[in-house]
Amino acid sequence: MSEKLISRHQVKPEDKWKLEDIYATDEAFKSSFTHMESELSKFAVYENKLTQDGQTLLAFLEAQDQFWEEMNKLYVYAHMRLHEDGNNSFYQDLSQKTEVLSIKASSHSLLLIQNFQALRVSNLKLSIRMCLSLHTTSVT
Repeated sequence: MSEKLISRHQVKPEDKWKLEDIYATDEAFKSSFTHMESELSKFAVYENKLTQDGQTLLAFLEAQDQFWEEMNKLYVYAHMRLHEDGNNSFYQDLSQKTEVLSIKASSHSLLLIQNFQALRVSNLKLSIRMCLSLHTTSVT
């Protein structure tokens, strides 16, 4: 016996994802997306400077963490909205744009992290120790 699939609007609200916990509206998503696009350019200040000192490294790592935390929210929201109805062209577009932004961000991060390849292991260990001590003192 085959069961007929019900449409999305027939699913009880308690059985649906509550994506409003991520972004209250599509407009809030768009606002965050626009902000994140502009945030990409801010990583350029770290180019060729990650090995400069512990403070610069720490600032980069914290900025990158904040960026990816919000980027992950964008990604999850856009893709879960798309999975609610794969035929919805609006959410297809959001999902696709989020993919592109994620790829751009990944390539920016990769270019910056390549700075580490120039470091000797001893200098890297020193930078990490400095970074950890800065982070510990800034938290307390």
